[in-house]
Amino acid sequence: MKYGYARVSTQEQSLDVQLDALKLYGCDQIFSEKLSGSSTKRPALNKLLKMLQPHDTIVIHRLDRLGRSLCQLVDLMRIFEQRKICFVCLTDAFDTSTPTGRLLYHVLASIAHFERDLIRSRTKLALAAAKRRGVTIGRPKGIMPKTKAKVLACASLVEQGRSINRACLEVGISKPTYFKYRSCISNTK
Repeated sequence: MKYGYARVSTQEQSLDVQLDALKLYGCDQIFSEKLSGSSTKRPALNKLLKMLQPHDTIVIHRLDRLGRSLCQLVDLMRIFEQRKICFVCLTDAFDTSTPTGRLLYHVLASIAHFERDLIRSRTKLALAAAKRRGVTIGRPKGIMPKTKAKVLACASLVEQGRSINRACLEVGISKPTYFKYRSCISNTK
């Protein structure tokens, strides 16, 4: 079966050009949606992916309609390859059922891998530079003053005879938080 997928980013945009091209190509069923490509929740695409069987074909009008980034696109195409699903892009003359299309997929996958490595490398360099400037990275170490005050208040209520459950509820902290910091605070009083 040939399944078409069409997407536009906003409600004001029209799907007509994509739908016409997919119908002209001979898609048996077309899934469409109007939402940003950066959205991780794409119900029509997810429904389509669940329906696809080996040797089915997914057809799109343009590559950017399927994925927002090269990495996202390659990840989807990797899923297609693993499930033996053909992929056709009409305007970019891309068809993974042909040797040229499969070659192009592997070239794109290599570029996406290169892009991920560059991002990882830039991130490491930026983190190292920030550390050299004395910037603290990550969660703060130790207990926050607000949490410390709540744990002290909770401990005080427990000393007055309230149950730990009741004291934690009144103060607004969880039992694990109370037990985690109780010993730290009692050592620093």
